[in-house]
Amino acid sequence: MGSVISYEDCPNCGQAAFVDFYYKTGEEYVSCQHCGYTKSIEIVRDGKEINNIKDVDFKVNEIAHPYGAYSYKEYGTVGFVWGSIATEDDATQFMLKTKDNPNLEYAYINRYVNGKHTKQVIVNNGPEFDSAGFSIGDREEQLNN
Repeated sequence: MGSVISYEDCPNCGQAAFVDFYYKTGEEYVSCQHCGYTKSIEIVRDGKEINNIKDVDFKVNEIAHPYGAYSYKEYGTVGFVWGSIATEDDATQFMLKTKDNPNLEYAYINRYVNGKHTKQVIVNNGPEFDSAGFSIGDREEQLNN
């Protein structure tokens, strides 16, 4: 399946939002990691085989005014995982799951409130190995001496 990836201004906060458009099916996914805005336009498949794109129904899901966007990085992984937070309750659950997790290198929540972007860092344990090659244990030993 082919897709075109681009960026467009987020309709919620104005920052760059990631757009993944599947040109063979007409499906599209938009997400903003700055505020949590998401929109998906997907084919309603209901278990049926699709032979002609003209004969399908599309379903639109959108979180137009989210509470925020979460992001975290686990030790031993290459990149960050991120997604949308719909409500304040969801944000509280994310914070509870991440704040004492020793496997996380970094975790935060981005928000867009009253025209301003904020970042709330929940976990900042530092990288497994820093740019000088020191490990977490090396850094802790230096702090204790």
